[in-house]
Amino acid sequence: TKIRPETVERISHLVVDAGHELAPHAAETVRADSFVVQTNIHYPTDSSLIRDGLRKILTIGATLACLLGVDGWRQHKHLHRKVRQLVRKIDRIAARKGTGYQQRLKAPYRELLALADTIVDRAEALRIAAQNAAGDLEVLGLDAELAVFLERTRHVCGTARRRVLEGQKVPNREKLFSIFEPHTQLYKRGKAAEPVQFGRQLLVYEDGAGFITHAYLLPRDADDRDVVVDQTRRVQKRLGGRVRRASFDRGFHSPTNQRRLAQIIEHPCP
Repeated sequence: TKIRPETVERISHLVVDAGHELAPHAAETVRADSFVVQTNIHYPTDSSLIRDGLRKILTIGATLACLLGVDGWRQHKHLHRKVRQLVRKIDRIAARKGTGYQQRLKAPYRELLALADTIVDRAEALRIAAQNAAGDLEVLGLDAELAVFLERTRHVCGTARRRVLEGQKVPNREKLFSIFEPHTQLYKRGKAAEPVQFGRQLLVYEDGAGFITHAYLLPRDADDRDVVVDQTRRVQKRLGGRVRRASFDRGFHSPTNQRRLAQIIEHPCP
């Protein structure tokens, strides 16, 4: 059984409250910082994401077709091999690069996307048959799972068309970096060891005794300065207005934030 985030938060509050009985002045000072919680994904490329999506569609589709007695899915393993072959061809061109490699990528991508369209269309037809099988919980569950991976696969196929075939620059906020962990975002941290990280940014507030008084998972398209005022207000309310001093690094700073934070905390330090 998974523990809900709300339950974890309540447990954390109980621990912090007990700690503040031992260190009553700890809540007067807090420090905010954020870091990336990395997700367990492979390095995402357009072709590898399409491969992941089609693999799930073919696997789920074959199981669903068997339950429904629908023909046309016996070659799902052959189709999967064909997908893998095209992805390997794309990978080889991308790895070798050379003059005009971006142009040479277009032909195998067109072939991969055409195959993806065929598989997706076939899966959509299968979903119609599944929805007519009212009352079968296993069928309904597989249909719901198939719908999720169809949506994500269409998304990454659309990104590949825009980026590879049409030469567009697709903003990170519009990209999907994992078929299996769609909440993943790309962060350019500027650090020598890990200049690029995939995951989600977590904002934490630590009090004077080292207790984590608050944690907040940022939306994919937000950064520190977008959320710091609202989250600091939550911390101040959570600690009963006892916070007098708070410190933040430069990533949180803007003139507007400085003014608004001064209305919440007596000494906000940029």
